[in-house]
Amino acid sequence: MCGDSLDARNLDRLLQGKLAHLVFCDPPYNLAANDITHQEQHEDFVMAAGEMSKTQFIDFLKKYMQNCYQYSIDGSIHYHCMDWRHIEEIVIAGKEVYTEDGYKNLCVWAKDVPGMGAFYRS
Repeated sequence: MCGDSLDARNLDRLLQGKLAHLVFCDPPYNLAANDITHQEQHEDFVMAAGEMSKTQFIDFLKKYMQNCYQYSIDGSIHYHCMDWRHIEEIVIAGKEVYTEDGYKNLCVWAKDVPGMGAFYRS
């Protein structure tokens, strides 16, 4: 549900009038793919691949989180993943979109080796 890639019409069609009970998102990190993977084999995301200022990236995150909020039931749980270099931006965006009661927790996944892996592997 990131940015303009899924507007309201697309979200309506995707969800077929239903609302999400749980949201798990891994939005772009506003980093070039090579900065994340340290390999030359991956292409950058279309948006938020290092070209946005801090303010623009916060606005981008707020927009996608607002979509998540709008298309979810009350009481749903939302997980938003972010690279450590932009944790401040995702926290700022989250606190502006979700109410104080809606902001439940912050989980940190500390890995000693970067890369893809199993669920919460460290």
